[in-house]
Amino acid sequence: MTQGFNEQSVLSDVVLPAALRQYQLKGIVAREHAGQIFAAWDTQLCRDVWIRRIHHQGENAAQILVQARLAAALKHPAFAKIHALEESAEDLFVIGEAMIGTPLLDWLGQNQGDHKAILNLVMQIATALAEAHQLGLVHGDIQPKQFLIDTSRQVRILNCGFVGGRSSTALSSIDQIDSSGGLAYFAPERFANSTATPASDVYALGTLLYQMLNGSLPFVHLQGLAMVAAMVQADAEKWPCRAEVSPALREWMLAMLKRQPEQRISCLEIVEQGRVIREAEGYSSTNSSINLQGLQGQLAELARRRKRNRILGAVLALSVIAGGVWLAKPDWPLIVKALRPFSESREFEIGIAALEQYSYNPRPKLLDQAEVSFARILEKKADNARAVGYMSVIYLSRYHSSQRDEIWLQKAKASAQQAMQLNPNLAISLVAEAKIAHWHHKYDETLKLVEQALKIEPQNLLAWHTKMSCLYESGRLIEAIAWGQQGAKNFPQDRFMLELKAVSHRALNDFPEAEAALRESLRRQPDFSNAYGILADTLAMQGKREEAMQVLQQGLQIKPNVLLFETLGKLRFQQGDFEGAVSAFKDAVSPDRGVTGSYSRWLNYGEALMWVENRNTDARSAFEMARKLLDIRLNRSPDDKYLLIDMAFLQARLGEKALAEKYVAQALQIDASDDYVLFYAGMIEELMGQRERAVSLIAKVKDNPNYKSRVHDHPALQSLRKDPRFNQ
Repeated sequence: MTQGFNEQSVLSDVVLPAALRQYQLKGIVAREHAGQIFAAWDTQLCRDVWIRRIHHQGENAAQILVQARLAAALKHPAFAKIHALEESAEDLFVIGEAMIGTPLLDWLGQNQGDHKAILNLVMQIATALAEAHQLGLVHGDIQPKQFLIDTSRQVRILNCGFVGGRSSTALSSIDQIDSSGGLAYFAPERFANSTATPASDVYALGTLLYQMLNGSLPFVHLQGLAMVAAMVQADAEKWPCRAEVSPALREWMLAMLKRQPEQRISCLEIVEQGRVIREAEGYSSTNSSINLQGLQGQLAELARRRKRNRILGAVLALSVIAGGVWLAKPDWPLIVKALRPFSESREFEIGIAALEQYSYNPRPKLLDQAEVSFARILEKKADNARAVGYMSVIYLSRYHSSQRDEIWLQKAKASAQQAMQLNPNLAISLVAEAKIAHWHHKYDETLKLVEQALKIEPQNLLAWHTKMSCLYESGRLIEAIAWGQQGAKNFPQDRFMLELKAVSHRALNDFPEAEAALRESLRRQPDFSNAYGILADTLAMQGKREEAMQVLQQGLQIKPNVLLFETLGKLRFQQGDFEGAVSAFKDAVSPDRGVTGSYSRWLNYGEALMWVENRNTDARSAFEMARKLLDIRLNRSPDDKYLLIDMAFLQARLGEKALAEKYVAQALQIDASDDYVLFYAGMIEELMGQRERAVSLIAKVKDNPNYKSRVHDHPALQSLRKDPRFNQ
């Protein structure tokens, strides 16, 4: 708590959201740069809790919410369990367990010189931080006051998940720089206004380890800018070290304190090396005969339990065979799992087959089945690179098939990175990494990784799909068609490559070939409705709207999905049935029937609402939602021409003329020949009253079959179509 901070004043100023009225504030635990942590009493469940209030950081509010949700997903016991998240107009409130324990410095005073305890403590912290880093979270403020040691000698971390690269110890005043504050644990690169990273967390942990082993920080004798200058030029190899610190412990510490971030070991490597040191230095052994006898007794008891379980399992199996199946039916999956011996090869076979079938027809049940199999493998061996790679693919599939939940994406990224670290020579490791690169629209990198994977496994379906998507999205349409043709031959059940082959033909105005590929896709997978939506869209582009609607209705009868709702909305919009379009687009963004996390579908919904009487306010809300979602994508792929022009359109619809012009200019600078960019750039200029520029841009695409209907049907271009310059 800072000097002069009036606790009662702050408590009286705090207004909790209505949903949190069950909590009674008791006091302030800590004051942070972004808010405060309060002790509170839960009147409903009769328990102590901590409430962290985080002030919104303007446009960073959405990112703070994502970080809080990711923090809630952390499972290591070092992190506080998060009970609830609530937002108000200006703040995010995170309700979690109240942490109780001994402050780290007090614990260190009681355990000074106990290198075994210090090693175990650092390994605990590193294990917890490794999980956070894999989810994309960074602590950013590692120092003693951030840790407690509970009664079971387990470390508790107070602040992970909410710093997110923003230091809580900002360099706002030279007077604040002292040798015991948070800045004393900064990595050298942090003083160049660099945000916190996993590598800077590792450096801070190494500095903390130095303090615990040697009794003080390396620059305890310096203050102010002199300390900063020394830290920027720090060479840990030259730091004095007590004689009783073993060479192995010192090398372990120095591996965390490398000047260059890329040369530091990761938190997972800290744990691995810590285990080796613990074994080599005898920390894990004991000479206590009492403990040995106790251990032998526990092992004997476990053996007796296993024997009893085998007997019970045999009896249960016999009872099922004898006719008691109905009794076991509710727990049948658990019974089968318990009786079936584990086989890694069989689990891989089951999981890969389920994932392959999911690629043909994405039923959630298949994804669940694949995940169960790979999870069983990882239960036995957590560092199985092949299983980790497949889990990355599953997580990314869940991200795309759900409401674009950022947690699935972070898990996919973390697993892909882990798979590459464990074994970069596996095809699935390369495919998982390629899928992440593809999501970021890094097409050259994606193709390079996929080609490597295909050299290892030439018939890897996931690699074929990833390459097909990349060729199409990067505009390499001739190559995409050839690859899709070969893929359709190699994989007789596959429909995905046929569908992308079709849209590649369509982009080249070859509609007969597009239709043929789509009808072959429907022949292969008649119960999968995506092809119905693509075929309907293809027919509509040729002016065959009645036939398009028939195909679409057929797909909706088989199985309604988000693509069919989206296509239905487009068809109705083109027909001038704006209320019908609104209804369809609403389904496309609804949590029950569509995907709420797709910015493009919110954009379509907003555009349809613009043309329905008295729905402008609703349209603006839809556009704002689209902009919020697109902003996340654009931050990750700032040079994507399609994302830039879509953002320009949203800014124009929201009345942000200067921003719209900025994004239009950026998109045209990247590619001034792309028809999608040209069409929407023309639309934007028309919306902003720049008729001459609008005519010039729209004229370049008005005869393109892919855009002809949009040019001639969109109500926003009605006045432009009457302009003599447009018809010249």
